[in-house]
Amino acid sequence: MVAKEAASEAASWLRTGDIDDGLDDFIARVTRLVMAGRATSENIAAAYYEALRAAEGITSPRPFAPRRLFSINRLIAGLIYTGPRYAKALTRRDETQNLHKVVGEAVGRNAMRHTLNAGRSVIFDSVSSDPDAWGWARLTDADPCNFCAMLAGRGPVYKTAESAGELNRWHDGCACTVIPVLKENQ
Repeated sequence: MVAKEAASEAASWLRTGDIDDGLDDFIARVTRLVMAGRATSENIAAAYYEALRAAEGITSPRPFAPRRLFSINRLIAGLIYTGPRYAKALTRRDETQNLHKVVGEAVGRNAMRHTLNAGRSVIFDSVSSDPDAWGWARLTDADPCNFCAMLAGRGPVYKTAESAGELNRWHDGCACTVIPVLKENQ
């Protein structure tokens, strides 16, 4: 999780005395990290999907799946909320011990979600446009929250992200992913 770790350092870019003073620089720097991570996430997910199809012996060309639009405004809002806004709230409550560490972890978890969502979208969109795909399932990390564990427990029951409802929601720090289920895997 390079983006998460790098974004965690971003809290040190906030100036504790006047948090708003470095806001533009903070947003620009973390946004660059996330956007680079998103490109990597998309590329890895696309390569994984193609490799899985090849491993399953599917030779038909995969239909083109257009990439979803990304809302830079949502990213910026999340960075402001987990960065300077959170730092100000901690300062008002006089909880400034380890301020940069605590805020850095919050920013890192938010950056991680936005970064991983790029690859998740590639899998969602590939499955929904691929006639050789039966659906997809959620795969958790080693220590999922109860919500993610429950969703993963449903198994490969979805063909589209829209039909999954809550299954396509991700929280800050969530390391879950989606795995395609191809017809040959049934």
